[in-house]
Amino acid sequence: MNVQLTNEDGTIIWLPIYTMNESPELSWWYWVLRSLELFLHIPALILTALVCRIASKNRIFHVNMTIIIVTFLAQWIECFVARLCILPYQEGWIQVGGNDALDCKKSVRTLHDWARKLQVPKEQSLPRYPNVALKLPLAVISGRISQDSLRLCYDFYCYSICRGTVHRFFLARTYFYLNYYNFKIQKRMNEQYRTYAYSLAKRYQARENLRCLKLMSYLVATAVGTLTFNGILLTLGTYRLVSDFVSNIMFSIMEAVLNLNALYIAPVTILSMPTWRTAFLKQIPHLCRRFPKRTTNRTQVQPIGEADEYFNQFKMLW
Repeated sequence: MNVQLTNEDGTIIWLPIYTMNESPELSWWYWVLRSLELFLHIPALILTALVCRIASKNRIFHVNMTIIIVTFLAQWIECFVARLCILPYQEGWIQVGGNDALDCKKSVRTLHDWARKLQVPKEQSLPRYPNVALKLPLAVISGRISQDSLRLCYDFYCYSICRGTVHRFFLARTYFYLNYYNFKIQKRMNEQYRTYAYSLAKRYQARENLRCLKLMSYLVATAVGTLTFNGILLTLGTYRLVSDFVSNIMFSIMEAVLNLNALYIAPVTILSMPTWRTAFLKQIPHLCRRFPKRTTNRTQVQPIGEADEYFNQFKMLW
């Protein structure tokens, strides 16, 4: 939750959680939205556990990639536990005491004195091995103070926009480069006169990369849509384009959308892969009838897929 406040001198303050240390208004809409949000965490946890089970059971990626995907999805369980931990503070049931502001002058002076102790006089020879135990904490603390000083010196909007622009530029550039490179390899493999130049391992690796990029494209599009939706609600509420009653409802909806990411991230993940989608639809009770189990006396010959053949050859090498 981000709320903009203005001091008497005109400076702007952004509060990350607008209900921190303050009891909420005892109105019916607040408790309805809060109860609905907490209730939706139950299907979110069930859906996350189901997706993790399907992703680990139906192997369409390498085992390392499968572990990464399952670990990524399992983080929503950790988010749910964190949500329960901050709930008493957010609702005002537990008060948090005030903290003194960071005194940059004293911190810089302390770090300067510490750095002078690490200096070696000219008449002495330099140590053969640097004292990493002293220099590493110094670098971490000084970097943190430099970041805080940068945020205090420059405008909040300028700092956020510049950092976000740089991150998005490098992420977009890396994604399009990887997508173009793997698509080019896939196109070469599909050509008959160039097929012999690629082994089975290279072919499987290229197609696995394309599947990963396809999955990431769906996830990135979903995340961008979520941030855009929250940005619209935040703009309407911050600049007082709607009434206070509607603004409070929009802020609650925005917080619920951020806390319940598993409700739309998990379905997008599972529906982006055909094998996972089929296994997921079979778990739904009303759709189980559309996927009846076929029993026959004949022994059906199942064609060996490229992924199974690759894993079988990989096991034979060990």
